[in-house]
Amino acid sequence: MPIFTDGREQAVVVLPDNSTQVTTYAGKELVHYLNAATQGDFRLKKESELLPNDGPYRIYIGASKAAAAKGISINRLKKNHYVVFPAKEALYLIGRDEVGAEAPIDDGAEMGSLLAVYDWLDRTVGVRWFWPGDLGTEIPRHTELGTQEGEPVYGKPALEYSRLRYYPTLYNRKRPSAYGRSNSRDDMGYLRTNEWFRRHKIYRTSGERAFYGHAFGDFWNRFGKEHPEYFAQRPDGKRGPIDQRTYLTQLCVSNPELHRTIIAEWLRTRTEETPWINACENDRRTIDPSCSCDNCKAWDVPEAKVSVQNNPWHIESRSPEKIDPYEKISRTDRYMRFLLALLEEGKKHDPNAKVVGYAYSFYSDPPARIKLNKDVVIIVVPPYLYPLEKGKEGVVRKLWNDWRSTGATLFYRPNDFLAGHPVPYIFASQFGTDFKHFLDTGVQSAMFDSFTGLWGTQGINLYMLGRLQSRPDLSPDEVMNEYCSAFGPASAIIRAYIKHWEEVTAKCTLAFQDEVKGGYNYMMVAPQRIYTPDDYAEGKRLLAQAAAAAKDNDVSTGRIEYLRTWLEHAEITTQAVAAYRTLNANSAPEERARFGSMLKKVREFRKQNEQAFIGADWSFIAQVEPWNNWKD
Repeated sequence: MPIFTDGREQAVVVLPDNSTQVTTYAGKELVHYLNAATQGDFRLKKESELLPNDGPYRIYIGASKAAAAKGISINRLKKNHYVVFPAKEALYLIGRDEVGAEAPIDDGAEMGSLLAVYDWLDRTVGVRWFWPGDLGTEIPRHTELGTQEGEPVYGKPALEYSRLRYYPTLYNRKRPSAYGRSNSRDDMGYLRTNEWFRRHKIYRTSGERAFYGHAFGDFWNRFGKEHPEYFAQRPDGKRGPIDQRTYLTQLCVSNPELHRTIIAEWLRTRTEETPWINACENDRRTIDPSCSCDNCKAWDVPEAKVSVQNNPWHIESRSPEKIDPYEKISRTDRYMRFLLALLEEGKKHDPNAKVVGYAYSFYSDPPARIKLNKDVVIIVVPPYLYPLEKGKEGVVRKLWNDWRSTGATLFYRPNDFLAGHPVPYIFASQFGTDFKHFLDTGVQSAMFDSFTGLWGTQGINLYMLGRLQSRPDLSPDEVMNEYCSAFGPASAIIRAYIKHWEEVTAKCTLAFQDEVKGGYNYMMVAPQRIYTPDDYAEGKRLLAQAAAAAKDNDVSTGRIEYLRTWLEHAEITTQAVAAYRTLNANSAPEERARFGSMLKKVREFRKQNEQAFIGADWSFIAQVEPWNNWKD
């Protein structure tokens, strides 16, 4: 079926007469990319608006009458599943699209037709979305475009639920940010970021596989006075929180009465979208003790040791010499027995009950003795931070495989995308190898914490994450080659540039992380010790070499300049962090003034390059920068 030949459009893009906002948006997206790829003038029409002189060829979007006549019913499709059907005289891009959803904002909506459009644009037109915005989008030029007649192809996202954790509540303030941005949900960066997410099938769909967070944060305030026995017995014999952060209070998970209370809460509050028993224990610092009562300790396996003592995802960490020997025992068997006890209690009320919990903190390791089943959903939070040291590259895959062997249903919940501000903190090859393995071995859902939007320094990390979800058939090396191809004649040099920064990032060893502390945010403590002036000089040399190779290619030149701007930002921010960390209460006024001028330089650079930094989540970044309370 011809779509564009002889310099003109051969097909009309058609919407159902009752098109939803999502379906209409899908049609507009298709028309936009068709026109950009062909320099044509494709337009949208409703089915009832078709005229005889519109020609014989059609591209139908969504639940059209024509699709129904072909025997394709959207009612048979699951949420966000879709059909791409290239027939003889029509192309059908079909999925369930939620009625009443706001497009393009609502990423929790059903958007099957939109995902079908993006899948077809990827596989047939060759569109690539390297980072948000026009500069990061690759649209190949087609003088001839068509489809080959074939059978309907049923597609679905690689993950039933996928989210790169974003902070729109931080982005929704009405006052301007320090960098000249609006901080509104209507901000161009917010919109473009969400567009990029959708195009890579990263969407916050609802449904029973939606992610479950820490479940018991309000329990102390609700039950602590009448039922202190529900909560962890501390080493001093008392029960309850150690300070005002009551939401970190751990539970006495062996208490049967607590189990019945949790099930009663589940029966009272469960919904069609969140039907499972949420047993995700509260977040914790290393100073928030697990229960030390005899019953809970009897559920432990003393010979099972915690593999990573100073977990980088603990809110706060302690030096190893201050950790009680008993804390080095894995709590996994204890918490898995807790999940199974809740599941047993829940099935008394509903034989289809499922329970969900974390593999996290001192219970990240797989259980030593307990076997699970498919009705136990484990959200795996690996206790590792990329980069993985040489010789340990397989530890995350081994952890995953060991959890698979328990018989549980697995979700993936890494925190790796929190780390690395403001530097070229690149771990794409290691992450890609692991994530590809999880996709190949049955991971059902994932949530990645968190999105910072550092596209010009860590863009290959984000592209690896997105591209493997949109095309899980690709290898990590193929994804890397795609990304480098965005730079045209300089692609090989950009590959060397990425390798350079992966090698620099590899210097962030566990010993260094433990020494400087800071958990996931340790790059805000001493980035200058890893990302040195010589490293930045080599990065700039490679980009200059790339610019020379691409001098006759305007698009590639623009993309290289984009990387150069972000690299300059990384260097001056690294210098500012180093200067800030030298300050103390006794610092002379001239030292404070020196840092103040460096901070001013950083902020002015961000304002001057606002267009290059569209998509960066400054609201989140401001929370982790050490000077966020600085007074000039």
